[in-house]
Amino acid sequence: MVSAGRRRRHEEEGEAPDAVCSLSRVKEVVAASQSAEAQSAEATIVDARSQARFEGTVAEARKNCRSGHAPGSRNLPFTALLKEGGEMVSADEIVAAFEKAGIAAPLSAPLIGSCGSGVTAAVLALALEHAGRSQLMECYDGSWAEYGADPSLPLATGPAAPAAAKKRPREGGGASS
Repeated sequence: MVSAGRRRRHEEEGEAPDAVCSLSRVKEVVAASQSAEAQSAEATIVDARSQARFEGTVAEARKNCRSGHAPGSRNLPFTALLKEGGEMVSADEIVAAFEKAGIAAPLSAPLIGSCGSGVTAAVLALALEHAGRSQLMECYDGSWAEYGADPSLPLATGPAAPAAAKKRPREGGGASS
């Protein structure tokens, strides 16, 4: 994980920041999404798990892993970006899927991909690159297996709040449980 200052320096120098995101960065993003200044949150977490897992309506397969999602995150199941045979949908369909999930400007907004174990979030990153995104989307490799197993971290269940519920259109959060 690259520090915020180092990340800005790399971006100013035209270098790509790390594509792997740590739990500490996720904690910062979640805290920012819950603060009074939520409109200034620096990134949006996009969860590639199924809607049922994201909303916490089904039990997680991993022992000691809670059901639900990180507050402020958005849900875009990776399967929504694939055709029946596994081929990626068109660039326009990718952008539309991200926007439908409440993420404005997905080709430029700061995003962190998450999933169950850090694998299918890569499908989101690949889809964005396919759609024309020039900067890498960070992927949280610990994903829900790490975050959901820590009872000290905030948890939300149910659908992500409508994007309009936040001051910044690409943000939204689930109802806390």
